[in-house]
This record gives sequence, C-alpha cells and structure tokens, in this order.
Amino acid sequence: MIKEWLPALKGTPGCVEVELLDTYWSRAGFIVTELWESREAHENGVKRLWRGERMDLFDKAQRLAHFDFIWECTVIAKEGK
Repeated sequence: MIKEWLPALKGTPGCVEVELLDTYWSRAGFIVTELWESREAHENGVKRLWRGERMDLFDKAQRLAHFDFIWECTVIAKEGK
C-alpha cells in the first residue's frame, strides 16, 4: 500500500490528497481516504488508474486483502461558486 498504491493514487491528475489510516471503527485493517478536485476528476482518474494504467497493482492488492468500499462524498464549494 505504502510503496505502490498510495504513490500511484497521489500521482493521478485531480487527486489532491490521500491518507492511509491503520485502524477503522475498532476493526483490524486499513482505510484510505481521498480528496479530489471534483467528482469528475475522481471518476476519470480512478477509472484510468485501476482499470487501465495500474490494473496490475489493483489485481495484486485484491489477492492480498479483502476490500470494503464505503463511498461517501462531501462536496465543499469554494467561496463564490
């Protein structure tokens, strides 16, 4: 996760920040939180990254761990927009 997944995600156009937490609701495991410039940037970036450029990394991660995707989106508008 630290050596490959996070750098790949952080290097995706439109990705502002990525954070890896080592506990989540008192369960063993990790959670990755992401901040994107826009919903469109997220959709395009993730599609291009995990279903294209780095599909190998996504497949590798799925062999090593179980993923629960919890999608929650909060939109924060810049002042005046």
